[in-house]
Amino acid sequence: MASITILTGSPGTGKTTLAGRLAAASPRGVHLSGDVFYHFISNLVSPILPGAHAQNATVISAIARAAGAFASGGYDVVVDSVIGPWSLPAFAQELEGVRVPLHYVVLRARLEDTVRRAQTRDHPGDERIVRHMHGEFEDLGAFERHALDSSDRTTDDVFAELARRWRAGDFFLGTAGVATP
Repeated sequence: MASITILTGSPGTGKTTLAGRLAAASPRGVHLSGDVFYHFISNLVSPILPGAHAQNATVISAIARAAGAFASGGYDVVVDSVIGPWSLPAFAQELEGVRVPLHYVVLRARLEDTVRRAQTRDHPGDERIVRHMHGEFEDLGAFERHALDSSDRTTDDVFAELARRWRAGDFFLGTAGVATP
């Protein structure tokens, strides 16, 4: 059965690496990179600025619709993007009519690790965005059980825990398209 898994967290937590592995573990896996959607915008406003709210909402909507299209086609979609709990209602709303399991995983790491990781990429991330988004994921409230710490751990160790907890239903939100958060 198809599914949608949102793999989120601040930049530098390992989302892209783990999303690729999780998608590859499924015979019909799709790794949907949310960062790509921001690159479509010619005059991008930094996503952390107050004036970026409408832009960010549009990008989240586009990501959700793309995820829904793949899931409707029978694919297991792993969305790799910065999608905080505050965006889940809008994301879920875009999945109306798509009836697949929806999972939500928040990767966390220490601030100094996320800054270092983001700066050592082929295309280094903006440190202001990393620091800002790290703070946004510190208190998840009701979504705290969806957190997974990637600090001081190998990718293999984090992936093993992610896969185990995913199979156990620890990250399950509900059925997409049916009154999810």
